[in-house]
Order: sequence, then C-alpha cells, then structure tokens
Amino acid sequence: MNNEFDLFNPNIRDSGELKHTEESIIKILRAHFNQGYKYRLGNAFIYASDWECDFFCINQEGYAFEFEIKISKADFQNDFQKYKHMLFKKPDKYGLLLPNKFFYVVPEGLISADDIPKYAGLIYIVGGHLKIVKRAPFIHKVKRDYRKVLCDKFYERYIQQRRDYAADKYMLQNAKFMFEQLSKYLPVHEQNVLRHMNLLK
Repeated sequence: MNNEFDLFNPNIRDSGELKHTEESIIKILRAHFNQGYKYRLGNAFIYASDWECDFFCINQEGYAFEFEIKISKADFQNDFQKYKHMLFKKPDKYGLLLPNKFFYVVPEGLISADDIPKYAGLIYIVGGHLKIVKRAPFIHKVKRDYRKVLCDKFYERYIQQRRDYAADKYMLQNAKFMFEQLSKYLPVHEQNVLRHMNLLK
C-alpha cells in the first residue's frame, strides 16, 4: 500500500472562507499526516542552522517530505532567494542534505501549478482540508537515517523548555512577591477579599 498521498482527498470541499496563518496550516498538515507518517514537526531546523522547515515528516517507506507554507505571493517569490533552491536544482548524488520531496502549501488560488518549479509540488488549503494540485517529483531517492539528527533536536528543545520553565517560575514568584507587597497598601476590607479569593496569605 502506497502511503504517500493516502490522506489527500481531492473530493473534499469546504465552502467556508477562512483566513489561514502559518500556524493554522501547520495544524492542518499535522492532522492530515497523523497516520502512516512519523516525526511530524513544525518549524524545525533539520538540514542546517539557517534552513527552517515549516513542516517536516517521514512516510512509512522512509522518504522525507518538506512543506514550505506561504500565505502571500510576495512571501512565495522571496522564497527563491534561499540557497536550498540551488541545491534542489542540482542535488548531490547522495542526497544527504535534502528532503526526498518538497511541497509548497498555500491557501487555495494564491499561486498556480505554473508558478511552481519542476522539483516542487503544490498543495492548496481548502477550508480545513488539503487539495493536491501538483504532485512533487523525487529530488532524490536516498533514504537518510534522521534519528540522531532528530534526537539532538528534541534534546535541544527539551533543554530550552526546561530553561523557559525555570525563567517563568522565577518571574511568577517575583510577581507574587510584588503583589503581596503592594497589597499591604490596600484598605483592610480589600485585603480580606483577596484572602477570600486565595490571592493573599
């Protein structure tokens, strides 16, 4: 069974007019690639420190897909200034630094298949669903083992979350202390109300 496009249903239509953001499109992609795909990551640096994948996943066959999300024509046109497009045109024979397939994902009608380079695919967001307009060809067929790369990414994200949690906890404790100090200047009946709400000791 080919899982490459199992979750795309070209017959799905949605008449609702939605204003999509990159975050809302990532959410749709993550939901549609829920089965048969792994490492479904949004805004991840997989290939280089200056190369952010808007959405990334790997299918059951081990092929890596990158999705570039665009919500304006200007943003789409500016994308071709990125160095990765030079690599897509002339991939090295090992394909170690590139995804196997590359897609543009845009709100319906933003761009057409004629605007897309030969090495890319095109997906429309129709309401809350995906509609494939142009299937992406293989840039290369080398299957890379991403486990170490992704493990490092997950570890870095875990460490950053720990730091963010510690910083937020410190700021919250500081805010509570300041609140308690300032509340001493409130009238007694207002202090009693705050104690009743468990906002003061």
